[in-house]
Amino acid sequence: MSTMVPAKKNTAYTFYTSLVSQANPYIFQANPTLAAGDVKVAVDDAAPANVTDLPTVDADFTKRVKVTLTASEMNGDNITVIFSDVAGDEWCDQVVNIQTTAAQIDEIKSETADILADTAEIGTAGAGLTAIPWNSAWDAEVQSECADALNSYDPPTKAELDTAEANIRGADNDTLKTLSDQIDGVAPAGEYDTEMSRIDQSLSTTESNIRGTDNDDLKTLSDQLDGLENLSQDEVIAAMWTKTVINKSTGAFTVYKADGMDVLITGTITASASEVTRSVD
Repeated sequence: MSTMVPAKKNTAYTFYTSLVSQANPYIFQANPTLAAGDVKVAVDDAAPANVTDLPTVDADFTKRVKVTLTASEMNGDNITVIFSDVAGDEWCDQVVNIQTTAAQIDEIKSETADILADTAEIGTAGAGLTAIPWNSAWDAEVQSECADALNSYDPPTKAELDTAEANIRGADNDTLKTLSDQIDGVAPAGEYDTEMSRIDQSLSTTESNIRGTDNDDLKTLSDQLDGLENLSQDEVIAAMWTKTVINKSTGAFTVYKADGMDVLITGTITASASEVTRSVD
């Protein structure tokens, strides 16, 4: 037999009570007389009405009265049962208030058992979940959630990825793997440092050679060369002469280069009353 604890709303309910004797208030009335109108029920704040089923006296224990309320009489949060002897000379007035709930212990126990069974199925750390087959009814829901996530993330489209890949590959269409292999084949970082140091030294030497002993930079040299643009041939040749030997008797002359050894130019100088003539061999 299922229990009736606690009393459930909108569900028939039975309880037992005893009525105090008016003749001797220290005892319960044996075989109390119960007539229509002696017992009424009020649902929440509604007016009391006669119970559908008049309570009965227990044949095995005549001081106990059995009260049965119908589902409609229990359809409230507070059910008040009022006992009042219409004849007024046998037993005392009494009130029993019943508060209802949505579920009874047996139902809660059953639901708890179901939970325990489900928990056992799940197993430790969810081990039992691995055997659950996929339900095709879940497809639409999962796809909808994935679509929402992707729309929120806004990832690149395939066309955008293709364009990005083509830009990475370049004109020779190298894959990332090919590029990685090519990079792996380049000298390690230490060799880069050594090579760059050598290049720096070479550039420094080249610059020093260009500057010469007077340490002129290229701009200074360029400015100096700009100043030579308007020199005549004679002025240039004269600037190059460092040693000239002239034979006074014949007028022959020899101009040597800067080293004083190599001949730069030879010729003859002749003179008359009106002019001096120079001929170059």
